[in-house]
Amino acid sequence: MGGMSLRFRPWRYLFGQVAIIVRGRAVERFMNLAVRRGVILWDVARIAPDAVRARTRLSGLRNLRHIARRTESRLEFRERVGLPFWLARLRRRKGLVAGVTFFFVALFTLASFCWFVEVSGNERIPEARIREVARQAGLYPGAPRWRCDPALVERTLYQKVPQLAWAGVELRGTRAHIMVVEKKLPAAGKSGPTDVVARKAGLVKEILVLSGQAAVKVGATVEPGQVLIAGRVDPPPPPGGQQEVDAGKAPRGKPRYVRARGMVRARVWYEAVGTVPLVEQGERLTGRRTRSVVIRVGTREVRLKGPAAAPYPRCRVKRTTARLPGWRNLALPVEVITTEYAEVKPYRLVRTLDEAVRLAGAAALKKVSGRLPPEAKILARRTEVLPLTNKRDVLQVRVVVETLEDIGIERPLKPKD
Repeated sequence: MGGMSLRFRPWRYLFGQVAIIVRGRAVERFMNLAVRRGVILWDVARIAPDAVRARTRLSGLRNLRHIARRTESRLEFRERVGLPFWLARLRRRKGLVAGVTFFFVALFTLASFCWFVEVSGNERIPEARIREVARQAGLYPGAPRWRCDPALVERTLYQKVPQLAWAGVELRGTRAHIMVVEKKLPAAGKSGPTDVVARKAGLVKEILVLSGQAAVKVGATVEPGQVLIAGRVDPPPPPGGQQEVDAGKAPRGKPRYVRARGMVRARVWYEAVGTVPLVEQGERLTGRRTRSVVIRVGTREVRLKGPAAAPYPRCRVKRTTARLPGWRNLALPVEVITTEYAEVKPYRLVRTLDEAVRLAGAAALKKVSGRLPPEAKILARRTEVLPLTNKRDVLQVRVVVETLEDIGIERPLKPKD
């Protein structure tokens, strides 16, 4: 009988199963009559001299009641499992069934529309202009997804907004993302005279002048904003004390103003301090997580899965609420509340001095690396452990990085008559 019960396991839930207890003086006769009438019983176990526990299908209860009267036995029902009982409970909660059904129908319907349109990548072009062109192509908040053609929107944007070099449209669920790349315009303000000035302090190692006049020498220490290559070119002293005038040029006795160009490479030093506690205490995640999902319809809540309270002694709780977007002035009273519980455990970490120096040095070096320009060449790096302060559990390490880089940057120059 046990093997037969395994074959029908999926049907038990579909047609329902009941756990029963048979009590009486003729329990054996009750079981024999049930088998003769084709009533399938499984998980049969004697729990008392005059009582037997078993499971059977919902369809067999009528025959079992008749057999119980015939053998003067008493039936007790302990557990009802299966689809028929679940549907019966739902029929008693018609309001909840209607609310859940309405929720899923509304969710499916609203998910078929594009409710949010995002625009990114624009700097000079107004976002309203891009949205207006996208609306003309059929993409706007509330547009049906089946009518949105990303390729058509991209072509329309490219044709009607000449400042765009590229446009892309991506649909994800109820969101549409419009990504654009603007055409780069030539930099303005570079045609007049300029100076090349220092954008940071450093020690000059090399000067290459393409146009203009060098204002500093190799080995000089410069400060930010100091002129390195001047756009004012003074004429050389005239031979014999006389001035010569070249055709199309200013008199040699007067300075000329040009756009200074060149390269000034200098040694630059960067410094940062990293700190690491020798004894660290706190909480860390264990990796165990549990999620609870609840649907709230009005004031009633239905728990779909997960626990009702925190399952761990110490945990971090993150709760998110998703609401259905309203339609015009109608707000739908349906929410999906998701609560995530992440278990944490306290820890206490004691670091060795070598390990703390290594970690603090890495933290300081990371700060310095974020300030280095891509073209900088690192010449040297020095690490220094600072004396412990009043907080004796905190170690500080200073890192100094020496680089060789071009420190020149152009600055407009106003000619002086």
